[in-house]
Amino acid sequence: MRSKIIQQIEAELNKAKSADGEMFARHMYAVETLARLAAESTATSAESVQHMNVSNLSQPAITAAELKMMGAKIPTADNKAVTDDGFGNGDSLFDF
Repeated sequence: MRSKIIQQIEAELNKAKSADGEMFARHMYAVETLARLAAESTATSAESVQHMNVSNLSQPAITAAELKMMGAKIPTADNKAVTDDGFGNGDSLFDF
């Protein structure tokens, strides 16, 4: 696609060489538009490659044992506080 846009820009430049006045301005506008199109398509393809690279990365799974070795608190069913109403579990100040 890039080479096709470049060919079209060259064709418009050749036409602009032999044109004068309003036609010259039109050919130059076409060159400007094609250049912007080429720049946008290059930026879009670079973004899509970057998104593909980021989405292909996978996070390694961290086990509970590894978390415990790093000092993290591992929630388990047996260390929950028992309350009168059975709703709160005692892990937070806002659990009543």
